[in-house]
Amino acid sequence: MFLLRKILIAFVMPTSLCAWFLISGLLVLFLTRRAMLGKILISFGIIIFILMSMPFLSDKLLQPLESKYPALHFPVGPIIQGNSRKSPRWIVVLAGGYNVDRDIPLSSRHVEATLFRLVEGIYIHKKLPNTKLLLSSGKDGGEGMRKLSIALGVEKKAIVVEKLSRNTQEQAIYIQKITKKDPFIMVTSASHMPRAMEIFRKIGMDPIPAPSDHWANRYYMNPVFRYTPSAKAIYKTNQAIYEYMGHIWGKLQGHIE
Repeated sequence: MFLLRKILIAFVMPTSLCAWFLISGLLVLFLTRRAMLGKILISFGIIIFILMSMPFLSDKLLQPLESKYPALHFPVGPIIQGNSRKSPRWIVVLAGGYNVDRDIPLSSRHVEATLFRLVEGIYIHKKLPNTKLLLSSGKDGGEGMRKLSIALGVEKKAIVVEKLSRNTQEQAIYIQKITKKDPFIMVTSASHMPRAMEIFRKIGMDPIPAPSDHWANRYYMNPVFRYTPSAKAIYKTNQAIYEYMGHIWGKLQGHIE
């Protein structure tokens, strides 16, 4: 089921759809006599590419996700008291991916999302020194996060690594076994936070959200940039669609209400 989900989502991502339309159109043009159909397929591919590369559209898709939970600012006392929570004992960081290539620096082995999340988690941990840093990832990713955290000044005894999970649902299950009923702050990408919160709450947990890795741009120094195609906008569009698809999948699987 885990692999099936990855394959299905990969096929319906905007970049994949764009490629399928373009490839199909070219095959129809060169291998059949249905020139009009080929042109239509290629046109769809080009339209999808243009739309997904527009910053104003990618920002519109991301903003509802990233704005659902505000950033965690200090002091955190009012936030905790306002939610009738006790002081957190854990800072939980959900990993976003890891490259096992040993020939590149440790910092380069983590995908950008993981680095943002880890830095935010370490920052919060240092603001709340009585907490422990719980790093949730696969075996290699978890160990990589642990080493990088130590290199960035976190004490070894303050780090706990969860190495068994493969996705957010499994992270929630394994994290619950570690934290039990202890209150904790959860750090993940702002776009991923709504889905993560619903998954954790579904199994009876109530994390304090600390979103990081924000991408949606609400303020442009030059308004022209909102309508200028860019590779960054393509990334943001893919990220937003991935989260919306993940939410739908979570509902189908019963992991989200």
